[in-house]
Amino acid sequence: MMARPPLQRGFSLLEVLVAFSVLAIALAIIFQLVGTSLRNAAASDEYGQAVVVAESVLARVGREWAVDGGGMGGDDAGYRWQLEVAPFGDNSGLLPLYEVVVVVSWDNGSGGTRSLTLHSLRLGEAQL
Repeated sequence: MMARPPLQRGFSLLEVLVAFSVLAIALAIIFQLVGTSLRNAAASDEYGQAVVVAESVLARVGREWAVDGGGMGGDDAGYRWQLEVAPFGDNSGLLPLYEVVVVVSWDNGSGGTRSLTLHSLRLGEAQL
């Protein structure tokens, strides 16, 4: 009677190396995706804060600051803003129209600068 060959148990070295290679590639892709999504979430938060600053500056035009042309700037919680008010179109009518532009800029974490610009129109004082 012939002897039966022994049963193989376990994985070969080649199979283990292939499995580890596939695992390493998958983990690298997952870590890259997580890092990218965290950076995007941080950038989204920064843009959201910039919109809040720009809208608060726009809300002050016509209430705290006269709508008469000119500009000013300031700083709010690390966000620099610049306000410009200029006549819009033909202002020969009874109610002059002004274009209001707010530019908010800030430093991002990687040494660069980002900015956001909002445009609006405001009515000036009635000209009699």
